[in-house]
Amino acid sequence: MDLIAMAHNLDAGDKEGFKRVLAIGADLAGITEADRHAPRAPTRPLQPPKPKPPEYPPDSEVKALWESARPVTTDTSIIRALLERGIDPDKVEGADLARVLPVAPLPPWAGVGAPKVRTWADTGHRLLFPLYDYHGAMQSLRARFVGAGEPVAKSLAPKGYQVKGLILACPVALQLLRAGAQAEGEPVYIAEGEPDYLTVRQTRKDGAVIGITGAGAITPELGKRIPRGHTVFILTHHDQAGDKYAGAIVAALPNHRIVRTKNGHE
Repeated sequence: MDLIAMAHNLDAGDKEGFKRVLAIGADLAGITEADRHAPRAPTRPLQPPKPKPPEYPPDSEVKALWESARPVTTDTSIIRALLERGIDPDKVEGADLARVLPVAPLPPWAGVGAPKVRTWADTGHRLLFPLYDYHGAMQSLRARFVGAGEPVAKSLAPKGYQVKGLILACPVALQLLRAGAQAEGEPVYIAEGEPDYLTVRQTRKDGAVIGITGAGAITPELGKRIPRGHTVFILTHHDQAGDKYAGAIVAALPNHRIVRTKNGHE
């Protein structure tokens, strides 16, 4: 405004001069007289964008694939692979912790590679695990390699979908997540990877067993579903990845007693 007053030799301190400066400024800005007197729309504070919903495979396809899967005791190669790790196939089947990939056609997300896609059955990933959210609802599946040779990966998740915030959970853990309650004094065990998850469920006679398969599995929302007052045992591997997972668990459970174990000992 001072620049306009100087350029047009006007006195902005004078009432009429000030009006003239305003008029020239409005003209330069393309503001009409009607614009000047139009009521202003109320301004609203900027709202943060709503988080996107979790991008899991279609619920109907997940449930259909899991329902069509076979018990682990019906497949000799699966039985052999479990026994080699000291895991009892009957106990896996009894608690419905895993199933065998069906022979039926698989959804397009149950594969790997592009443009030529090989299914989980083609790559030897035939041991199927359900993945649950922090409410105990099955949202996805994970396929574990069982066979000879070098796999493309030890485990595969649905192609094109995320698995953040999803965990493996035994029946006791599912009851805990769904009800947010657990018998007084029962511990919670958090293991890393599918084999350790099955082993811990078999060797621990009490408590809830949760399995994590990657970064982002343990979230604050999951931590809130575990009641305070229960000891949480961290059984992640003692390597760089295991240390990272352990740190995420501790951060998600700030009000719990945490014990990290090694070979079953504190």
